[in-house]
Amino acid sequence: MITSTRDAAEILGVTQRQVQNAVREGLLASHRFGNSLGVYERQVFALRRMRLAGRRWEGATLVAALDVLSGLPVTTLHGSQLSRLKARLRTMPDAGLAGHVLAGKASLYRAGADRGRESDTIFAGQAALVGGGTSVIVEPDANRLVASLGFTPDPEGNVIAIDGDPRHYDVIAALVYTVYGATRERSAGARLLRERRSESLPMR
Repeated sequence: MITSTRDAAEILGVTQRQVQNAVREGLLASHRFGNSLGVYERQVFALRRMRLAGRRWEGATLVAALDVLSGLPVTTLHGSQLSRLKARLRTMPDAGLAGHVLAGKASLYRAGADRGRESDTIFAGQAALVGGGTSVIVEPDANRLVASLGFTPDPEGNVIAIDGDPRHYDVIAALVYTVYGATRERSAGARLLRERRSESLPMR
């Protein structure tokens, strides 16, 4: 469903200009009707569930954060930098982590039931559907792979592709569910993230 930038601004609690900026930055997909600009409601609500304060992580910091939460050895940060990152991860809300990991990086596609089952096989269970809802694929070139399956780009689609390391799949998928999922999916994603924090970042 497409909504106006004015309605999107009300949902997000920002100005229309900030919504237009989000479109230019690739944070929201848009559709133009003559002189009017519309944005996709699902993406608006997903953006509302993210926290975008400060500079978003890239490169070594992003990989290190996902390594920590995935229980993998960290090779991109060391010493005090890694200690500071772990301290932030202990207290950072899921919305803040989602902003760093997902903002501007998720591509949505539409797949029918048959294609969804096919993706399960091709990606060795990566695209596991939670109650037949949102499917998540994490691969180094996820968009190319999803396109090869014949999925159709759709800003309100049921398949979400993220370029990344498949070893980070559980954490990235959990974040996707907390942002894009239905109520049950959001709860499942939040629960998995709590478990990962507890396992990889024990309180001192």
